[in-house]
Amino acid sequence: MADKIRISRRRNYREQLRLYLNLTKRLNAKLKKLFRQASRKASTKYAQGMFVDDIFMTEYADDLYKILANQYRTVITQSAKRITEQRFKKADDEVNTIIEAYIITHTATEVTRISETTKKLLSATILKGIKDGDSIEDISKSIRKSNAFSENRATLIARTETHGAMNAGNMAITKTLALSEPVKEWNSAMDERARYYHKSMDGTVVGINATFVVMTPTKYGVVPKHMRYTGDSNGGAANVCNCRCFTSYYDSEDEVIDAVPQKPVIAPDLPIPEELVVVDPITPIKFVGFGRTTDKEKEYHKDSWGDTGVEKNIIAKFESVPITDVRGKDAYFLGYTGQVDSINMPRDLIGYEAQAVWRHEYGHNADFQAVTRLVYDKNKSPSNIYGWGSNLNSTTSRITPLLKVTAKNKVSAKAIILRAESPKMDNLKYASQIYTKEIIKDSSNLVKKYNPKYTRDELIDNNVILLQRNNIRPNADGIIRWETAEKREKFLNDIIEDGIVFKKDEIRKMYDTKLLAQYSEVEFRYIANKFLEFNFYNKKGILGNAQDTTGAFKALTGVGNFVTIRNDAVTKMIVTNKEDVLIYADYVGALTKEKVGFGHGISYYEKAGLGGVKIGRRVVKSRESTEAYANYISLSGSPNKEIWKSKMTEMTPNVKQGFDELTEEILKLPDLK
Repeated sequence: MADKIRISRRRNYREQLRLYLNLTKRLNAKLKKLFRQASRKASTKYAQGMFVDDIFMTEYADDLYKILANQYRTVITQSAKRITEQRFKKADDEVNTIIEAYIITHTATEVTRISETTKKLLSATILKGIKDGDSIEDISKSIRKSNAFSENRATLIARTETHGAMNAGNMAITKTLALSEPVKEWNSAMDERARYYHKSMDGTVVGINATFVVMTPTKYGVVPKHMRYTGDSNGGAANVCNCRCFTSYYDSEDEVIDAVPQKPVIAPDLPIPEELVVVDPITPIKFVGFGRTTDKEKEYHKDSWGDTGVEKNIIAKFESVPITDVRGKDAYFLGYTGQVDSINMPRDLIGYEAQAVWRHEYGHNADFQAVTRLVYDKNKSPSNIYGWGSNLNSTTSRITPLLKVTAKNKVSAKAIILRAESPKMDNLKYASQIYTKEIIKDSSNLVKKYNPKYTRDELIDNNVILLQRNNIRPNADGIIRWETAEKREKFLNDIIEDGIVFKKDEIRKMYDTKLLAQYSEVEFRYIANKFLEFNFYNKKGILGNAQDTTGAFKALTGVGNFVTIRNDAVTKMIVTNKEDVLIYADYVGALTKEKVGFGHGISYYEKAGLGGVKIGRRVVKSRESTEAYANYISLSGSPNKEIWKSKMTEMTPNVKQGFDELTEEILKLPDLK
């Protein structure tokens, strides 16, 4: 058992910081030298028409591996010396075991990650040069100045890798000291440069095998990150990059001096660091059954929902819906206050298209029936429910009593308040109308962010570049030749890029590049062009608009129009994505009256006599809210529902939260048996 010792908390931090800074300088110098050599070699290769081939990347990765492995060995050795000397114990062979384990598990991963980023940054430099019409000589010079080999990047890598190795090594070494009850403490720099959420962690003590729970802000909300130690890659870039926090390890019996009680740290009014999209967790709920359904209705439900999502449990909460199949007509829902009418499903709707459309139309039905079950008093006529109806004006004397009504649930409570705030509120036709304020707020933000201006020249220039790249585009193979599926897949993965609308990982989840690469070289040109075109709109953040501008969504759905579909897997992929993408475009189109998005057409939402809610100068008609909710329900049953729910959270956070609330309240209702 290790002896009890006296430890200064702040001195411990200063020692680690000093060691970290010295070790970082060492690695920074070596990385800068490697980057200078690699930039010259890449520049020369491109000037000679060979670009960055696999041999170059292998040599680069080998050199990087040696540098990082040596750095990890030095960092952990020095950290071990500090910790063991603190305990009057000499470092032994256990340290070597720790070093080798860290090198084996960590080095290859980091080398791969850094190398992939290097390739991506190089490609971006070259493609920009091609787009700008630069000569080979000019592009070659740009490679030397590329961010791939910049001093800032070398410094960031040096800091991150040194910091991570130090903290990981410290924990592993401490576990060898035979402490009676080891604990670890988060130590923050506590200066103006420190992250406010790291300041709030300062002084937090947990068991050595426990994790620090860091409430990390992202652009999609605050989420918990579980970190084994400061600098742990599990915390993501927001917690790791340029971090100067350290973990101190003590025995519970040690005397820790100058410990400062934790104080709450107020978040500054600064931009929140961006991170990966946080996908809404879906709570597993057992399927309760379809309730009062006809055989035909049940058939549609089984085909359309399968085992997806909890939203299908809403079916048991409502009356059955008669189904018609009028030929030559679109799918639609007919519902009138006080009764359920029908859903029309044309016979020519088949496969996934029919499934997605059925979920959409049933979403209208759920929205319609929810008003009766959640808001209306079934013992009163619709015109007198909570004082609604044309017989009620908006004077204070008539509104005030409404606020005294005891609401049955969150939806009815919100409806009562909304009625008091709205000078114009017709009879509610759909429950989704209650979330009018949320629709107005998100609609405004959508138009600002996803309806950017661009010139015709930009579009023409983009299309010219597409043609150029389609024939000759330098990559790891030099001049493009797509004689193998492997080369076609590699090319496709290279050209799919992150954008404002979709991230690369999201696109890859929807489109299996291995399947698309199986097509002939001629057919593949169409696929490649479509994704290159998509990149233009995706990076600008264009969803599509009322002027029928080909937006990011529409561009993606077009892939299947240019190839002869040969197998069921590709058919399923293309049809599924095409339908879901159009439904999502309709979702944002309904919220914005197609200032962003497209689908039903502006006149559909402007039709008179639809009823609506007025807040300020904006009137949200019933068709706007219910189309959005119907699309929300349809996408909740999609095979890619995680992506679409994430998109809704990202782009329409208020509406998404409102519709989640509405669905939750529906699910709480007693089943109709």
